[in-house]
Amino acid sequence: MDLSKKYKRDLIAGSVISLCILTITTSASWISIGRLIESQKRVNHTHEVLFNLEQVISAVKDAETGQRGFLLTGDALFLEPHNGAQERVWTAFARVSALTAGNPGQQPAVDSLEQLIKSRFLLLDRSVQKKKSGQPINWQNVEKGRAFMQLLRAMVSRMETREKVVFESRTEELNAFASFTPWIIIIASLGGIAITIVYYFRLTASYKQRLRMQEELVEKEKQMLRKINSIQKFAEEVSGGNYNVRMKREELN
Repeated sequence: MDLSKKYKRDLIAGSVISLCILTITTSASWISIGRLIESQKRVNHTHEVLFNLEQVISAVKDAETGQRGFLLTGDALFLEPHNGAQERVWTAFARVSALTAGNPGQQPAVDSLEQLIKSRFLLLDRSVQKKKSGQPINWQNVEKGRAFMQLLRAMVSRMETREKVVFESRTEELNAFASFTPWIIIIASLGGIAITIVYYFRLTASYKQRLRMQEELVEKEKQMLRKINSIQKFAEEVSGGNYNVRMKREELN
């Protein structure tokens, strides 16, 4: 085989294989990193759902504390946390509703949670209005409100449990991609290095062989030139009348 063609073939083959490995490595890394980022987003999503569920409970507790303080003292300052809690609870609930919109398992619980929040604040507001108007407080309604609060806590607890199950699944997925991605990069990189080394030695060997054959060709050309010179010299001697001249055997070899 023509060494020039062989050298060119090895060079092209090495470049193509290295390019393929680079493409595979880049694609695999891109996919793994993309899934890693997506898994992290899902984990953050779960954290946000849990945080806003806690905000719902916290806001309702603040409303209860403000209402209780107002009922006992009649001081309107206690209504500030009560009034601010309503805005906070509905803001947190709206966020929970939006975050769980894609989870069919949570939708019935979201609807129930909304009704419990409305019922709890309705009882709180009734007691506050009666206190403001000077009417006697129905403490049975206050106790009834506490029962609603227990139901609300239980509902939030069930929703948190569902989210924690999802969270564990997403965390496992995140950890899997976090451990899997570096191995893809390492293995592909080692493969690329191995291919590069193999083709380096192949190309080096082809180059040395080509160089050696070129040197042999040059030497043969020199030998041929010496033969031609000897023949020309012999011809000149003969044409000059020197018929006793003889060519040495080594001059023809």
